[in-house]
Amino acid sequence: MENFSLLSKADFDYTAEYQKLYLLTEQWLSDLEFYKNALRFLHYLIDKYFVWFAHKEHHDEMTNVASRLSKLARVCDTLLEKTSKTLSHLAELIDEPFKYDFHKCRTEHEEL
Repeated sequence: MENFSLLSKADFDYTAEYQKLYLLTEQWLSDLEFYKNALRFLHYLIDKYFVWFAHKEHHDEMTNVASRLSKLARVCDTLLEKTSKTLSHLAELIDEPFKYDFHKCRTEHEEL
C-alpha cells in the first residue's frame, strides 16, 4: 500500500472493514486464550483436590465436572485454531486486499 494514489475510496473502505474485523478477531483470540487458561487452572484444581472430593457422595459430580471441563477444553482448542486461521486470513486481506477472497474470510468470521 505504498502508492495511495492508485487506490480508490472503496479500497480504503474495504481496508477499514478488514481492520475492524481484524481487531474484533484479535479480541476474540485473546478472550479464548484467557478462557483456555481458566479451564486449565480449573482442571488443575480438580486433579490436585480430587482426593478430597472423592467421597462417595461427591465422586460422580466430580467425574462429571472433569469430563465437562475436558470437553470445553477441546471446544476451546478448536475455536482457537479457527480464530487464528481467520486472523491470518484477515491479515492477508489487509496487506493484499485482492489476494484472498473476502467473502470466504467473511464466512469464516461468521462461523466463529
